[in-house]
Amino acid sequence: MLRCVPTLGDLSHRCSAYLMQASLFLATATIVPAATATAGDLNELSSQFYSFVPASPKLSSPNVIPPAWVNGREQARVAYQKGNFTEALKYLKEASDDGDLIATWYLGHMYRLGQGVEADKAVAFKYYREVANAFNPDENDAQLLRVAIDSLVHVADYYRKGDQAAELAPNPRRAFEIYRLASTYGHPAAQYALGLMYYRGEGVNANRDQAVRWLMLAARKRFAPAEALLGDMYWDGDFVRQDRIRALMWYILAHQSAKPEENPEIFDRYDHMMNEVSSDELADAMGRAEDWATKFPRQLQSATP
Repeated sequence: MLRCVPTLGDLSHRCSAYLMQASLFLATATIVPAATATAGDLNELSSQFYSFVPASPKLSSPNVIPPAWVNGREQARVAYQKGNFTEALKYLKEASDDGDLIATWYLGHMYRLGQGVEADKAVAFKYYREVANAFNPDENDAQLLRVAIDSLVHVADYYRKGDQAAELAPNPRRAFEIYRLASTYGHPAAQYALGLMYYRGEGVNANRDQAVRWLMLAARKRFAPAEALLGDMYWDGDFVRQDRIRALMWYILAHQSAKPEENPEIFDRYDHMMNEVSSDELADAMGRAEDWATKFPRQLQSATP
């Protein structure tokens, strides 16, 4: 059984065999609204954090989660939906201490976002890394596989930017390899991050065609940061031919997809563009955005990288 651990040793060496194998998932990976992805105790809660699912034909084994974990996570779900984050955190910690990786994954989000606890990036990283270390491409539980892939993306975020609280120096090349692995499962944040790194020449040589390719893949899943970056590129004529209408189209879409608490800069930039364009340009951009949104409906998204 092949295991790929992103936080220990040389990821590119450990994962090279799997990266060759993982391309087989590309043809079958399916993007669906997260709220209907799977039935699980925290399905409603989990829908707030990701919008992708891996290919499912081989991921239908019975759930073997012990009843105590199921009960704890159900209590956490109820508390979370009521806005009682402190109580949800308590139940998730109990389940996580007993080895429940899905609960551990949620703790990473809650510490990152400051839900029921003061935001703490170092603690969030610790939880994400624990789940990422358990990544197994042969995992038969679809929910566990999803949270492991999502955790890989968050671990890569830390390596790309570095984090003083987590005592991590920036390591963009290592981040690139982890994103590349997660992207084979269709994770939109990983695809966006690859596009961003090709755009900036961060951890890899700048490449216009690759940047646009990866950003478009994420934008088709209505990942707001990818839509916004495409909008900026068209507005400034950076890497692409300048086109104010197309730029505004992307920002209208990003405005629809983004959450103010996660991407306030998108809303600020959107307001700025709205003040700069004519009524004719706006009407054209809105028509194009509507066409795109019909073809690629908005889905619940994960947080930005």
